[in-house]
Amino acid sequence: MVPGYFERLEALNQFHPDVPEKAFYLQNIAINASLRGNGIGEQLFRSIVVWAQNGHHETMQLDVVSDNPAVKFYIRLGMEIKAETDVPELRTKYDQPSRYRMVLAITPSD
Repeated sequence: MVPGYFERLEALNQFHPDVPEKAFYLQNIAINASLRGNGIGEQLFRSIVVWAQNGHHETMQLDVVSDNPAVKFYIRLGMEIKAETDVPELRTKYDQPSRYRMVLAITPSD
């Protein structure tokens, strides 16, 4: 377990932008490091987008640590950084970087 993980998570949750009613919020997605580079993450991501479309959502949103290499992955798949959250106390106490709220506009399926 990462020291202070739950304390940091609780503090960050207080500062994240609200998730709009018509948005699908993706909490976590991860691919084992040994399996990366095989297109699995992109296939999973695109399947989640279809799931969100079928649920009549207008956007898909997620939060990601700003120094996470996945930021480039999400941008390549069409997501945009819409907000940045920085909590100075967490940055100082835990060396916690800022977080991005990333958003992908989607067309709900009929």
